[in-house]
Amino acid sequence: DLVTSASSIHGAYWMEGAGGIFCENQAMKWLISLTGMPENAFGVFTSGGTAANLSSMVTAREHWRKDASNRNKKGVIITSVGAHSSIKAMAQVIDAEVILVDTDEAMTGKDLQMSIDALEVSQRQRLFAVVATGGTTNAGIIDDLEGIAEVCKKEGLWYHVDAAYGGGALVADSVRHLFNGIEKADSITIDPHKWLFSPYDCGAVLYRNPELAKEAHSQEGSYLDIFKDEGAHGFNPADYQIQLTRRLRGLPLWFSLATHGIDKYKWAIEKGISLAKLSGELIEKRPELELVRPPSLSCVLFRRKGWSPDSYKNWTYNNHREGIALVTPTKWRTKEGYETVIRFCFINPDTSQNDIEVILDTLKG
Repeated sequence: DLVTSASSIHGAYWMEGAGGIFCENQAMKWLISLTGMPENAFGVFTSGGTAANLSSMVTAREHWRKDASNRNKKGVIITSVGAHSSIKAMAQVIDAEVILVDTDEAMTGKDLQMSIDALEVSQRQRLFAVVATGGTTNAGIIDDLEGIAEVCKKEGLWYHVDAAYGGGALVADSVRHLFNGIEKADSITIDPHKWLFSPYDCGAVLYRNPELAKEAHSQEGSYLDIFKDEGAHGFNPADYQIQLTRRLRGLPLWFSLATHGIDKYKWAIEKGISLAKLSGELIEKRPELELVRPPSLSCVLFRRKGWSPDSYKNWTYNNHREGIALVTPTKWRTKEGYETVIRFCFINPDTSQNDIEVILDTLKG
């Protein structure tokens, strides 16, 4: 990251930053291979998941608007209640309507089909994309990616998978099967700065057909013509996402892969998954604590019996002030409404059982 920042190479066009872009592309090939997308699939590194989700939805909308009857219409996107906050924010930017499938657990193909069937005629005519989640930020839940893919194909909809957090787990053999169906997506978001240990800011958007992204995002200007001339051979990242000016965000990921190797990544991510399972076992042994749901990926949700929302808030502040840990509360929907609970999310493979025990000990009494 120091080399990337100090060199200040402009990573928009091949003519300006060919060496760095070449390295980024090698890292991107690895990400593509993890998903199982077809050979011609490719993508670019972005500032994060929000920019990646936005770039993919702009691509989807512009592809939908190739049909002249869809121009000047406000598009509709379907996603789940558990989807990341950036989906709603991105939809506001592109002036799209978001319809939420009402489930905090995994959205299934059946859930999606029922939601589509319940749309008004005008909404169905404006529906152009579905966003599934490959590991929710709050609880690590993976949607029914295979079932959703089948519905999207049947209904002729753009299929996007937001795997910003969970996408790192594609490298983990123990949970890879949970992502079956992701290879059928039209676009995928993965954030290397989350579970692939890259420094901020490093997101990625992957496309089944990159040419559709190029049609949507390639900018025009007389001062840019030379970069698109037939003599300027090479890959131009600026053509495939919303930003023109960009740093070489994927270079640190490439360097880390080259230095540590894929096996080290597998070990680190499997460790996060095993830490979540371990913490679940430790929580179940403590009478004052209770799991909200089974651990998923590296996320664990649990409650301290008898506590109010203020109790959780004060506990967070006290632990932070005393230098123990910063563990923030979250909310989980129950039959009675939204409940404040505690959330663990294990990313650092050097976290120990003792670290977990120390935090859990602060919940006694």
